[in-house]
Amino acid sequence: MEFEKKDIWWYDAFYEKLYNDSNITKFNLGRKLFNKRAITYLSIEANNVEAAVFDGKKNFYDIKLQFNILKYNEIVSLLSILKDNMHIAVELINGNFPKELMDRMTERDIEIFPSWDDLNYKCSCRKTKKCEHTATVLHRIFNETIFEPLLLFNLRGLENKDLFSIFMNDPDFILSDTRLPQEMCIENYKVKSSEFKTSGIDPSNYYGVEIPELDTNGIKESMLTESKVYHGKIRDEFYELYDSMSEILKINTKKF
Repeated sequence: MEFEKKDIWWYDAFYEKLYNDSNITKFNLGRKLFNKRAITYLSIEANNVEAAVFDGKKNFYDIKLQFNILKYNEIVSLLSILKDNMHIAVELINGNFPKELMDRMTERDIEIFPSWDDLNYKCSCRKTKKCEHTATVLHRIFNETIFEPLLLFNLRGLENKDLFSIFMNDPDFILSDTRLPQEMCIENYKVKSSEFKTSGIDPSNYYGVEIPELDTNGIKESMLTESKVYHGKIRDEFYELYDSMSEILKINTKKF
């Protein structure tokens, strides 16, 4: 089944706005780190973003990023546009940023795409501004808005409850928190395979190859998360091993 192609013009506009005022070298390094899955922790709450980025060598860097929200009168004006054009609001909720909405926002001088001046950010690398680690997180956000353009509006101050209040025709509408049954909460959930013992397994009996021990010495953990997420150096070694095993499987499959 082929997926319907959709015009993600907003991704290009968002990307270009920050790219044009970036340290291009650092910005491109951030793109490469993002493509290598260097982000090991990400949290987005309202207009605040926290993340940890692994440099592919031995260090984690903690990034805190805050988007400046639109002015109050701009938020009111934006909600007015959505209220008067319900079909636009529906499209936005369904993962599309219609150009009609952008045109109406432009008419009212509402700039939804942030510049670097609209960002407050801090990275533990303590390098010059607009570092590659901050750029890595931005690339992740760019990517998220492809599927959820509403995230861009959330980061700029439009709350989901205000958007949904339009449909409910209730200015005091409140989104209820989704609560999982207690047995499904992380505190009470236990993976059955977590007690599976692997110490007595000889990998060569299963894969026909000897799996080397991975060297984890010198890898520093991020301060944002207690558990070590195996990325960077360890991940690269795993993928090299995975590729080798895939080739072996292809060869063996051809025999049959």
